[in-house]
Amino acid sequence: MPFIYLRDCPECFPIVAGWIWDEWKHLVAQRSLAEFEAWLRQDVRGSGLPTTLVRVEGGMPIATVSLESDDMEIRPDLTPWLASLYVAPEYRGRGHGRALVRAAEDEARSLGLSVLYLYTPGQERFYAALGWEPIEQCEYRASPVTIMRRRLKPA
Repeated sequence: MPFIYLRDCPECFPIVAGWIWDEWKHLVAQRSLAEFEAWLRQDVRGSGLPTTLVRVEGGMPIATVSLESDDMEIRPDLTPWLASLYVAPEYRGRGHGRALVRAAEDEARSLGLSVLYLYTPGQERFYAALGWEPIEQCEYRASPVTIMRRRLKPA
């Protein structure tokens, strides 16, 4: 099943924005879904940073992940970030999340990046199984999170 850049699927923007907003609105800077979607649309969201990949089935998005230059203003020293991995509930448990993480890692390698960071409020075991290592636990926007790192081997 292919991945596409979010920029190449304009009809996907409201769906992807809604997923991310519903799941993590307490962790994003924008104050409303409309503001968040506008922020998401402002960047090209193709190759380069930032970028958002979408997995599509039957013309509809089923999962998404992003690469961001910065995703945690309290840690500006860490860059770049894997962010907003989301799989629609009816597609979970089928490997789409793993495939998207790997696709994002491949995208990062193609950009010449050698490391990625992420933070998660509860999915440490999922990412650890994919080779990510925890490097710090902290509180971010009133939520306990774990910061993780993935060193990328050249392609």
